[in-house]
Amino acid sequence: MKTRRGRTPLAKILTALCLLSLAAAAADIFMPGGPMSPWKASVGDTFTDPASGLGLRVSNISQDGASDTVQIISYQDSGKPSLVIPDSVEFRGARFTVNEILGVLFAGTKSLKNITVPGSMTYIAPGAFSRCGSLAGVTIEDGVESIGASAFQGCISLVSVDIPDSVTSVGERAFMECKSLSSERIPTGETSFEERAFSGWISLESADIPDGVESVGALAFQGCASLSRLDMPNSITSI
Repeated sequence: MKTRRGRTPLAKILTALCLLSLAAAAADIFMPGGPMSPWKASVGDTFTDPASGLGLRVSNISQDGASDTVQIISYQDSGKPSLVIPDSVEFRGARFTVNEILGVLFAGTKSLKNITVPGSMTYIAPGAFSRCGSLAGVTIEDGVESIGASAFQGCISLVSVDIPDSVTSVGERAFMECKSLSSERIPTGETSFEERAFSGWISLESADIPDGVESVGALAFQGCASLSRLDMPNSITSI
């Protein structure tokens, strides 16, 4: 009568290693963010960033994750005086770059006094922060390239705005009626100001337009009653 021999220790070890490999692969595939996970983010998914309270929507997902992005789609005024918009957030095991504000989400917010816009956001949307009556300080980080029309129009308490040299364009009425601003450092990378970009700055006393600016829109400095000095470079070809 033949007896069944048990598996050798080596066979047992090989079997265990195979099982461990399969378990690890399954964990990687099905873990949050994995390629077959039910929790993997998809374009159009919405969520709230707990740190900033911003409502976000996934706008792009790339194969290597290098250009995964989200848009800001909502903001609930919590009464906090300061808001630092993050340059990136984590969602379902992946890291997403915050690169866009949809519409006039922050317009008319009463509590905000200071805002920081990250360089990951290359464009500040038209009217994004307009009529924020308490807004006193704005920091725009390097990387932002364009400020949309009426982006800060009617921010009557604004006394300080830092615009980086990466900005090349300021839209129509972008800072119109910001009557508390008394000075402006125009970035060296800028090439154009649109119509009424700085009109209504009744406290503005002086402005230096750097070399490289080619176009200044109509009525760009209209109503700047205190303006006593305006230096303009030879690079300007259109006013």
